[in-house]
Amino acid sequence: MAEPLRPRKTWLAYILAFPLGILGLHKFYLHQPVRGVLYFCTGGLFVVGWLYDLVTLPDQVEWYNEKHDLVDNVEALLEDEIFELEDELDDLKAEMRRLHSDSEVAALRKRIAELEDQLRTHNEPRPIS
Repeated sequence: MAEPLRPRKTWLAYILAFPLGILGLHKFYLHQPVRGVLYFCTGGLFVVGWLYDLVTLPDQVEWYNEKHDLVDNVEALLEDEIFELEDELDDLKAEMRRLHSDSEVAALRKRIAELEDQLRTHNEPRPIS
């Protein structure tokens, strides 16, 4: 699994956004490279996007942190479930090996075969006399 991303800090996002926000550095910091390039090429979306970001930056940082925390939690849950399933599978394989070596299973299989033969003979059509 990839190393989890560190949470982002609002104060650092503001430091990147305030002097050079029109270059999109704060967008790269929040792992939004497409928007970062867009800000770089358009001067912070003609300064309007940059001004909007100055107002909403705490919400953007919080959204980023929640999103990446959720991804990490889901990955951890999936890993735990995979380990549990692998353990259960190993237990079932061991149980199958034990059953295959048990003489009682062979006797049960023989008895099942006999009953199936009897059932087939009872279900065969009989000639009408």
